[in-house]
Amino acid sequence: MIFNIYLKTIISIISLAILSGILGYSFDIDFLQKTHPFIFFIGFGNLSIIILNRYLISGSINREPIGKSKFINYIFFIVVAILITVLGEGLRLYWFKTISAMLLFYVVGDSLKNLFKELDIKIMWRDIAIRYYTFDLIFLLNAALGLFFLGIKESFGDLGVIPFFVNRSSYFLGSSFPLSISVMGFLHAYIIEKKRFFHYWFYTFIGGVLSFLVLILIKSYLGMMISSNILNLGVILIFIFLIKFMINFYKKNSHPTPIFLFGAIFFLIFAGVHGVLNIQWIDERVFGTVPQLKDKYMWNYHSHTHAALMGWILLSFLGIVYAVYDKISKNGYICKENIFITSIKNSKFIYFLAFLLILSMLFLLIGFYIDNYLLLTLSPLLYLIILLILLMNLIKNIKKFMQ
Repeated sequence: MIFNIYLKTIISIISLAILSGILGYSFDIDFLQKTHPFIFFIGFGNLSIIILNRYLISGSINREPIGKSKFINYIFFIVVAILITVLGEGLRLYWFKTISAMLLFYVVGDSLKNLFKELDIKIMWRDIAIRYYTFDLIFLLNAALGLFFLGIKESFGDLGVIPFFVNRSSYFLGSSFPLSISVMGFLHAYIIEKKRFFHYWFYTFIGGVLSFLVLILIKSYLGMMISSNILNLGVILIFIFLIKFMINFYKKNSHPTPIFLFGAIFFLIFAGVHGVLNIQWIDERVFGTVPQLKDKYMWNYHSHTHAALMGWILLSFLGIVYAVYDKISKNGYICKENIFITSIKNSKFIYFLAFLLILSMLFLLIGFYIDNYLLLTLSPLLYLIILLILLMNLIKNIKKFMQ
């Protein structure tokens, strides 16, 4: 019941964010162009971690998550936070973001409190997947802090204490990072059982991103380039591990999750390459006003962000929910041993839709490169339609499964 409500809310938020982006670009509506990332990150970014994250942890400990009864409250507060932020943008009352941030503080903080009630710190640290899942909540709390100070800065200036890097782009980056941590935990728990690699990758991944912030502060572009390429190499290794897993998996099994994850990591590599090019083509304009790129290279900035969000994040989310939905519906938690035993009957149709989804994403990236209005309008629309079919199919399967 709760997971069904959660999925329907996620579908509404993703649809609203993508449609706002399409309409904002197609009709040059500044309000929609500015608000659609906030809808995505405040809504999908927080919900996908706070609730799905807790279910993923349940797969490691084989019991229902503590505080599950509060999940509906979390959904409510996050939806209210979206509405407040969008209203603030429309009325140009940017301090409304501070109210939204306080709601997110409560939701994320309460989820963390319940997690620490549920698990001993030693267990968290010993189980590598749980370590990833815990840190994504901690970083999500940091993202809420960024939104809080962003609202103050946009309304009253930096007041001499708010750092120069607090801006919309850094908030979006800070919100996307926890999503990536969650996926890494899932990959280790259910796909790539390379304990030593993921142990060291945990420190490399989190340390690399944190060091990137320091390198931005000191404006070390060479350091940023080195840090980015180290992270890219790690992602390429994970991609190779996944391909090896898929070759063996599909000899005996049929399940869409590895296909979604294949597309997700492919686009993460894509995003990483575009990220390196962002540094290569950086422009020495004032940081924090607009993206630090020469105007002729803005296509690369948009390719980087959309490959990361619509490619890496959303495809990963699809892969995870297709793997866990029937376990959650039946038991209230995930049975790790049977993760790929599924009630999905139309897997070939799902594979076809996954292929179309990846294709539509590629067309969108080509559209950014050649600045083609038709591709930039129709590609995300096709992507949204396919995404809705996939998620609605999931809800339909849940209803059949529960009968």
